[in-house]
Amino acid sequence: MKNIICILLMHLFFLPMSTCLYAQNSSDSKYLFKMWLFLDHSNDHSREIPSATAKDSVIFKLFDENIELKFDTLKANSFLKEYLFLSVNPKGGIKYSPTTNKLIYLSIPSDSSTYVLCVNKFQGTSFRLKGFSGNDLFSLINEIIEKSKKEYKRKLSMRDVLKQLNVQDIDFDCIFRGLKDGNHDPIRYPCLQRCTNIEVVF
Repeated sequence: MKNIICILLMHLFFLPMSTCLYAQNSSDSKYLFKMWLFLDHSNDHSREIPSATAKDSVIFKLFDENIELKFDTLKANSFLKEYLFLSVNPKGGIKYSPTTNKLIYLSIPSDSSTYVLCVNKFQGTSFRLKGFSGNDLFSLINEIIEKSKKEYKRKLSMRDVLKQLNVQDIDFDCIFRGLKDGNHDPIRYPCLQRCTNIEVVF
C-alpha cells in the first residue's frame, strides 16, 4: 500500500518519480481523497472528450479544479495518533464548482454510503476504509505491524492490532470478517457498502 499512490500516478499520469515521491509523502488529505475518488470510478460520456479516453493528468487536473470536498474528522483512540480518519458524505460533502467551461462532475446516487479515508499524517500513505470499491484495512494493519516491529521490536498479530483499533463510526471487526471471508455482500457486511454507480463525467 505504501507505494500504491506513486505507482498509480506514474502509470496513469506519466509523472516523474520526484512528483510521485512528493505525492506519496504529502499529508495533503484533500488531494489524496480527490485522487482516490477519481481513480475509483469510471469515465462517462463527454461533450468534448471521447468516452474512451483513459484517465490521465489532464483529466485529473480538471477534476481537481472543479470538485470541492467537505470533510468530517472522525475521532480515534490514542493507538492511532499518527493517522487521520476523514469522512465525506456524498449527499453534502462533494460539490461541483466549475472553474472552466468543461463539463465535469460526480454523478452520485441518493443511497450512497459515506466515504472514509485514513491518512498517515507523517508518511502520507492512505487507506480506503469505507465507500470505495476496495478496502485497505489489511494494508493499514500491516503498516502498523511493520512499524511496531521496526521501532519497538514488538511482534504484533493482525488480531492484536484489530483489538486496538477504535474509530468513530467504523466497525473494524465487521470489515475484517468481510475481507477475510472474501464476501462483500452489503447485507451480511453493511460495513463494506460501496458508493455504487458513481461516474466521473467530463
